[in-house]
Amino acid sequence: MDYLKNLELKFTLRLLVVLGIISIVINLMFISISFNNLKKNYILTEGAILSKIEAISPESVKDVVPVITKEVSEEDVIRGEKILKEYGFNTNLDVRFIPSYYKVMKNISLSLVFIWIFLISITISIVVWGFKKIYKKMRALKKDIEDLLDGKVNIDIDETLEGDIGKLSFTFNDIRKRLKSNIESLNSEKVFLINLLSDISHQLKTPLSSLTLFNDILIEREEEITIEERSNFLNNSRIQLIKMDWLIKSLLKLAKIDAGAIIFNKKYQSLNKTIEKSIEVLYGKIIEKNINMIFNEESFYMNHDNEWLSEAFINIIKNSIDHVEFGGYIKISLESNSIFKRVIIEDNGCGIEKEEVKKIFARFYKNNKNKESVGIGLSLSESIIESHGGIIEVESVVNKYTKFIITFLK
Repeated sequence: MDYLKNLELKFTLRLLVVLGIISIVINLMFISISFNNLKKNYILTEGAILSKIEAISPESVKDVVPVITKEVSEEDVIRGEKILKEYGFNTNLDVRFIPSYYKVMKNISLSLVFIWIFLISITISIVVWGFKKIYKKMRALKKDIEDLLDGKVNIDIDETLEGDIGKLSFTFNDIRKRLKSNIESLNSEKVFLINLLSDISHQLKTPLSSLTLFNDILIEREEEITIEERSNFLNNSRIQLIKMDWLIKSLLKLAKIDAGAIIFNKKYQSLNKTIEKSIEVLYGKIIEKNINMIFNEESFYMNHDNEWLSEAFINIIKNSIDHVEFGGYIKISLESNSIFKRVIIEDNGCGIEKEEVKKIFARFYKNNKNKESVGIGLSLSESIIESHGGIIEVESVVNKYTKFIITFLK
């Protein structure tokens, strides 16, 4: 009975029911009129017969009238049939040979034909009207679909209608919104790729220029430079190559995450070990600056990819190492409750200016305090953390402390 939810069909059926009731009433009225006409003709015919009998034998009229007005006996019926047969009358006689009845039957038949033609015409008109409304909406929807295929994604059609047309309109709007979202996503990806290529070109330009210069000096002034100078040039070239290698790998990782091309191997495992792994990678830098590394080793387990999340922690801890003075501290603490798990990485470095806090996760953003940075590590960390369903926030007071607060909802 889902079809009855369609507004047009429901309305058409209502009209047809009303029309059916009207047709029944008309037929009953017509039958009543027809019986009255038959009664009238019967009475007039019987009256004419009595008139003939009276003309022949007035005394016989009194005997015949009761036969007409009362129920006749079976004996009278049999005698009457015999008499009629003698004059060619029987029950199989064509009605055309009975003029009074033939006229009434003819009128009844003609009237019924006209009534049924009228009712059928009205029925067809109602059905056509109902289908016309449906097809009008279908044609409008077809035009909207054609416009959508032509790239007009801002079309919005009324989806408050009842029944299948309303459902179809809702589905159309849903497809339109998804298509619009996909187009916007593609445009964003296009802009992203343009910006990414521009950033890669810009970031690689400096080390490539340095390598080209070192190489030209080594070739053109081969006889003039000393072994020590040659060694310095080669060492500087090596540093630039390492920088380029790290930069290219980081950019590729970031691009893959942004494009959703990374499938994280998330397992329910120790977050402590992931953080310890990050600290071990940076152990040389920590010793070099005599940093006091404090780690609250409360046991923490959660679903995560330890390789990728370790990468995020490495970049954040490295940022702290770069901004902490010799002999400073970096404190990593873990918090947990029924709602979230939280990792806090705090240092007593130079801090971050208030207007710069919102910028530090921007790709290739560099402040003046660390000119060696290429400004991609924290952006990569943010993408990895968000891919794990987490959020990263920063609190900082200049010349006092900086806190990176990483929260994972349970």
